[in-house]
Amino acid sequence: MTTLNIYLFGNVQINHNGLSSPLRLSHGLKALFGYLVLHRNRSLSREVLAGLFWGESGEAKARSCLSTAIWRLRSLLEPDGVARGTYLVTIYPEEISFNRESDYWLDVEAFESAFNVSTVALDESQPYSRINEIETAIRLYGSDLMEGFYDDWVLVQRERFRSYYLTGLLRLMRYSEEQGALEQGISYAKKILEVEPLREDVHRDLMRLYLADGRRALARRQYKVCENLLESELGVPPMEETQSLYGFLATGGDSLTAGSADSGKTRPLHQTVHKLETAMRKLDEAKSQLKQAVRALEGRNQDPST
Repeated sequence: MTTLNIYLFGNVQINHNGLSSPLRLSHGLKALFGYLVLHRNRSLSREVLAGLFWGESGEAKARSCLSTAIWRLRSLLEPDGVARGTYLVTIYPEEISFNRESDYWLDVEAFESAFNVSTVALDESQPYSRINEIETAIRLYGSDLMEGFYDDWVLVQRERFRSYYLTGLLRLMRYSEEQGALEQGISYAKKILEVEPLREDVHRDLMRLYLADGRRALARRQYKVCENLLESELGVPPMEETQSLYGFLATGGDSLTAGSADSGKTRPLHQTVHKLETAMRKLDEAKSQLKQAVRALEGRNQDPST
């Protein structure tokens, strides 16, 4: 039996037995297959699938388009020599599912397994447990889920995996700092800011890491980067504790612990402002994603399977 290798992080790619040449699936077929794989724990109604992917075409045409798309998927996933039903299973006449019992490897499944989301990533009482597994998950992520797809169901799943990814990076950054692996901590902080450039708390972390590593000029420069981003994107100055940290750098202090720039009085305010900042960031992201979705919808072919 062949092994089906499925990559949903970044550009969707599928191949048999790790061959360098991926299967040539159209944009629409990748979307349909991605949906089946992401919902691999249950069978899916043909009616639901037809409505989701071809809902604007009318019921009869939508079902016809779905049947054609499934036939095309089968011909690619289960070519000559691969038994019918190896990867796509029709449990009942009106339901279809991805066969979880088949010989396959799926990057998002490996990510979830390595990250152990339910017991590690969200367990604040064990922030540094199973660091090796979290590192493995981070390497698997690579890029956002199903890049180039903007359907609502994709955006929801993309945000879920991105949240896990950022949580993992934050844990690794904190762990590296505690272990004195400053360069590694700096690398993780930069990765977080690549995804969420308005995370002011991470800008401060990066400033502290630079300072602990003796790179005061880079710490000061990071403040300016943060200041410019907040001004251009939100029209607000850095928070008081960020400015206090920069003031410490300007006075020429030699060392700084992770919490020494934070006062007990400003902590509740910081938490409130950070929540507001996060909400504003998510609103901006939602607006951007909506614009992208509208553009994609306007240019989409009426038959997604072609």
